[in-house]
Amino acid sequence: MSKSELNINKNLISIDQALGLQKEAYLDLYAKHINSFFVETVVPLQLVRKYVRAQGIYLWDDEGNKYYDFFNSYGCLNLGHNHPGIMSALQQALEQQIPMMHQLVPSPLAAALAYNLAALLPDPLAVAYFQNSGSEAVEASIKLARNYTGRKYLLAAEDSYHGMTLGALSLTGLSNYRVPFEPLLPFVEHIPFGDIEPLEKALKTKKYAAVYLEPIQGRGGINVPPEDYLPEVGKLCNRYGTLLVLDEVQTGMGRTGKMFAFEHYNIVPGILIISKSLGGGVMPISACITSKKIWRSVYGSLKKFLLHSSTFSGNSLACVSGLATISIMTGEKTCENCSRQGRYFIAELLRLKEKYKVISEIKGKGLMIGINFDFSSRDPLNNLTKHLSKAVSAKVVTSYIASRLLNEYNIIVPASLTDKNIIRVFPPLNVTKDEIDYFIASFDSLCASLGSYSHILKETAIKFLKSYI
Repeated sequence: MSKSELNINKNLISIDQALGLQKEAYLDLYAKHINSFFVETVVPLQLVRKYVRAQGIYLWDDEGNKYYDFFNSYGCLNLGHNHPGIMSALQQALEQQIPMMHQLVPSPLAAALAYNLAALLPDPLAVAYFQNSGSEAVEASIKLARNYTGRKYLLAAEDSYHGMTLGALSLTGLSNYRVPFEPLLPFVEHIPFGDIEPLEKALKTKKYAAVYLEPIQGRGGINVPPEDYLPEVGKLCNRYGTLLVLDEVQTGMGRTGKMFAFEHYNIVPGILIISKSLGGGVMPISACITSKKIWRSVYGSLKKFLLHSSTFSGNSLACVSGLATISIMTGEKTCENCSRQGRYFIAELLRLKEKYKVISEIKGKGLMIGINFDFSSRDPLNNLTKHLSKAVSAKVVTSYIASRLLNEYNIIVPASLTDKNIIRVFPPLNVTKDEIDYFIASFDSLCASLGSYSHILKETAIKFLKSYI
């Protein structure tokens, strides 16, 4: 269906019509009614495809081309696209016509999911309440932490990312997201990530309700802290009566090779936040998990037990997806595969780093991987290039790399969302060695052909100019 076939002033668009929209038509609608600048950015870089089918690590477009998805919506699809076990569970629930929502009685599906999460977690983490997104779970945790401790200050890390809603954004340490919307939530402070001294100095004041940390910072650049950092954070929080809140929205559900990243460090948080792949990449669901002691202190009375709720909390299909996800991951030994393939993937990338100076760093754990670039090594005017790279958004350069991987090798990766020259690689956790080898061979070929920083900027500028002339 072409754009001219739609009369959007008179007729509503049906599902069949929406699925049949040609690229020009739906991009026009998206620009008019959602985000015009997004369209104006991705079109010149040839990042737009109309994907019509997805399975595992693969996507197919409307022309029959197959793509390798090493983006996976930043870790929402730890089991890949449309895992048959999850789809079967949802189909069964739909066929039985179970109630989707009924907030006046406890849900058996929500109860079962909360029980299974508790069974996976160490004591005393035993009480979960469900929301729809990671940001919502962060908001729930703020209320929990402040009420339980009686303190109002919150501490978070620089370069952290906790979400876009008011409280979650206040905790986010990436200033380019936070500053345009200030003033935000008061009594929130930030410290360097991975440095124990400023943390201890802050906690000694005993004014903080909670410390918010990602075990590995995701959007901030796949920043992995020193091995002794989180254990020391746990000790300091216990010493000064501050809750440790671990945001495992990206690192949780197996992404680092264990079901939850904190398991690498032999610690237990006071509050755990999970989301993204908890719903198997099909249904939105998040969880704020804590101890019975903390929950009862805040909500454990007739007057208080409903002081935190959400309309779609614990809805049936989301819980079915969560139950199926946990069953599949434990049954298929997904974490073990992630750990094994992650070691292989990182080792192969480190081999390429030795081969190409343009790769400055490989970092990550499991299948949460970051590839950093330094293009000054390819330019005789190093100092000038370094100043130029600081002046130009890294999004331009990483978009160029993402564009080439997509258009030359059919590999999907995201451009940087910050001012760092980094490509984040998040394959599904059941990725195979052959699929990793395809990425490595393609990335090897790409790195061999990368020109100087100025050359990349020139090529990118030409693409934008061609798009608008």
